[in-house]
Amino acid sequence: MKKIFVMAGEASGDIHAGRLVSALKRLSSSLTFFGVGGEQLKKEGVELIYDYSDFVSMGFVEPVLKLFFYRKALKNIPVFITENHIDTVILIDFPGFNLQLAQQLKKKNIKVIYYISPQIWAWHYSRIKKIRKNVDAMIVFYPFEEEIYRKEGVRAYFAGNPLVDNVAIGLEQGDEILYDSNHPLICLMPGSRVSEIQRHVPAMLEAACMLKNKYSCSFLIPVLNHDSVERIKKYSENPLYADLDISFIYNNTYKAMEKSDFLIMSSGTATLEGAVVGKPMVVIYKVDIVSELLGRMLIRVKDISLVNIVAGKRICPELLQRDMNGKNIFKEVSAYLDNNDKMSKIISEINVVRSKLGDRGAINRIADIVLSLINE
Repeated sequence: MKKIFVMAGEASGDIHAGRLVSALKRLSSSLTFFGVGGEQLKKEGVELIYDYSDFVSMGFVEPVLKLFFYRKALKNIPVFITENHIDTVILIDFPGFNLQLAQQLKKKNIKVIYYISPQIWAWHYSRIKKIRKNVDAMIVFYPFEEEIYRKEGVRAYFAGNPLVDNVAIGLEQGDEILYDSNHPLICLMPGSRVSEIQRHVPAMLEAACMLKNKYSCSFLIPVLNHDSVERIKKYSENPLYADLDISFIYNNTYKAMEKSDFLIMSSGTATLEGAVVGKPMVVIYKVDIVSELLGRMLIRVKDISLVNIVAGKRICPELLQRDMNGKNIFKEVSAYLDNNDKMSKIISEINVVRSKLGDRGAINRIADIVLSLINE
């Protein structure tokens, strides 16, 4: 029996870790798992020594308050790993903590596999030094990451992005959305965070009014829960927007994307989900002034949306900060709705991005690679 420790310090990492452990268990019955995570790892029978909620911190103050806990965990986890004769440690994302943990593990000659790369290509490229020194192999989600790491002397593997499977399963299992009209259907995706709703929804609704007047559009807004609906309704119930035909779609985001003719969405993983569905989009985002100033100093990429980063060029318009307003959103969307050639071109470019993410079955291919690394 080989003992594996999985370190997932946040909710998204717990989801990815759970799927990886499940795939590894299908490949081999000789693996025993321990780790840090949440419900997804628990479902896979992983013996947890911490819950990921212990590690979560937001903003600038909370991480400082948790410094003592982080330091204690950085001591306790390596001790547990050595005392229990763990063969391999799989670190999931969460670079602020995991790269320090990798450093501690390397001192003890523990094999370290890193799953889901820190976004060194966007900011904090200096982390490559720690990765090269302390990580035995990196499993990445994008093909350009594999190239970056290999040029830097790091073993790296790209076997496809599990997002492709997530979208495909969501489309297969989602409920059909009925909409029978010759008029465009627009999907509005402001983001789920409170700050994103506050900053994005007013401009989206302003643009929606202009699009409604010109094209008689209808609108879908995918949401995860009732709280998001209530926050959005604070803006959408304004008398100015009384004529808008808006439908809230619960827990059926991919079907909402598929049914729509165009997406207006906040920057994030959702832009890649939109690309997998094959839909044209305008990407928006706005942050507070402090975050904007820090971003200008730290971020290394010209475009911030993943769809453009994976494309290697700007294929979808980005409206950021002061450029993110209703008038500009309307102008960008209209440019595509009024021009079939322009619409065909962006869809073609988006399909290229989709092809770069690989075929379905990525998690099984990733598990094959991870198991071979474990057995080395």
